[in-house]
Amino acid sequence: MGMVQVCLDRQSNQEALEYAEANKARNLAELIAQKQEIPKTLTPITFSEITQLLTPNTALIEWYITDAEIITFVLTYPDVLTVHRNRQCAELIDLANEYRTAYKQSKTDWQKQLATRLQRLADILQITTILPPSSTRLILIPQWLLHLFPLHALPLTDGEFLLDKYLEGIQYAPSCQLLQQITIHPNFDQLLALQNPTSDLRYTDLEVASIAPKFAISQILRGDEASKTNLLEKYLDQLENAHCAHFSCHGSFNPDDPLKSFLILSGGIVGEEPPQPPLLRGEQEEEFIKVPVVSNQEPPQPPLLRGEQEEEVIKVPVISNQEPPQPPLLRGEQEEEVIKVPLSKGDLGGSDRYVEWRAGKTADINKCLTLADILLLQFKHCRLVVLSACETALIDTQNRSDYIGLPTGFIHAGAMGTLASLWAVNDLSTALMMVKFYELLQPGVSIGKALHDTQRWFKSAKTPDLVSWVQESDSFDGDRRKPILKELKGYNKDEKPYGDVYHWGAFCAIGL
Repeated sequence: MGMVQVCLDRQSNQEALEYAEANKARNLAELIAQKQEIPKTLTPITFSEITQLLTPNTALIEWYITDAEIITFVLTYPDVLTVHRNRQCAELIDLANEYRTAYKQSKTDWQKQLATRLQRLADILQITTILPPSSTRLILIPQWLLHLFPLHALPLTDGEFLLDKYLEGIQYAPSCQLLQQITIHPNFDQLLALQNPTSDLRYTDLEVASIAPKFAISQILRGDEASKTNLLEKYLDQLENAHCAHFSCHGSFNPDDPLKSFLILSGGIVGEEPPQPPLLRGEQEEEFIKVPVVSNQEPPQPPLLRGEQEEEVIKVPVISNQEPPQPPLLRGEQEEEVIKVPLSKGDLGGSDRYVEWRAGKTADINKCLTLADILLLQFKHCRLVVLSACETALIDTQNRSDYIGLPTGFIHAGAMGTLASLWAVNDLSTALMMVKFYELLQPGVSIGKALHDTQRWFKSAKTPDLVSWVQESDSFDGDRRKPILKELKGYNKDEKPYGDVYHWGAFCAIGL
């Protein structure tokens, strides 16, 4: 039995919460120590310090999961702590395993079952029983498997969701301790944005172009310009002094090695063929020859006539043993030399800088912004980092006390808050939500409140509401409106194009 349970059994609820926090702090400190020569000191937080995070309208819910039970700490202003314990841990583990398996096997089937699984989670957590009744703002501190789910989108009763109950917004935090160390940055007129570094996202250009004019000063790194070298060398000062850093790109979380989680920058996608390791001194780069695809050793074909298509050409590199069958040599050709390149498990091209990404593509993390890179940054005035990409809010769920992910890294580096996603998001709905979010993020409005209002609006908006907004909003000019309106024409007037939780529920506001 752990110390948290020992404290609870002897009715020392405040001490139990302190132990739960201490477990999280230890894991973060260990990870940071791997990367920083002089890591920041994370001293244990006391119950009295935790209560200072609250305002009269704010409540805090923190979960702690053991082998046998789900423990929920509910803290309301000024210092009222209630503890709920239920023994449905096995049910939670089964649900999480089912959820992850479905997500990996078929995103379409996973999406169809998302609402049903969130209802099951609400029942397991007994969410309607534990909620504080009089608060209008909520801070959520998940643990372990709960980091997988959009808790703000848990269904309640009568068609309502958790975010419908807390009208001042819902914000997540990795821990009370990290929340306590956040520095307030009030200014919000300098933007640094990375726009579509891989040039394969249709609506990211629209997204960034619509957001940039809202800032007095903006530095946009577009396409090939959005490289790691440029970001961390040429534009490092602008990045660390920006009030808002917006990454509109691809992202991925690495559960086996969180420090290698990354945002893909220009040149970060290698392609479908595993890259080869760097040449040793004195070696020569292997030659690639184009060999026509030959069927049944047919002789070479005559020149193409107008309108004909050129025969397919494949690259035949110098490969190790167990190479695929080679086509017959053409007359006068010589058989190419074979060089063996050893590969280890999980190692592409003999180097751990290459990781399998998705759809058969490979990422070169030396050209991506990794969590290890982020922990070395020093944000001086950053109110917000927006990770407008896939799976940027995920963390390592193999370790119960871990809450290490990209948002944690940015907050530890000095950012006041982050927006990040829990799954692979839709390009268009994400772009539109980002535009709406920035419209609502007015002076005096918190990040959690702006995201809350954005999500509620998209959840309820029918096709005419979306069309009117796109037509009337100053965020869109004529050229940007056309492709959006064309997409919206495909929906009936009574439909809610983005009413499914998949579209509106992916993003979380993390921090302050």
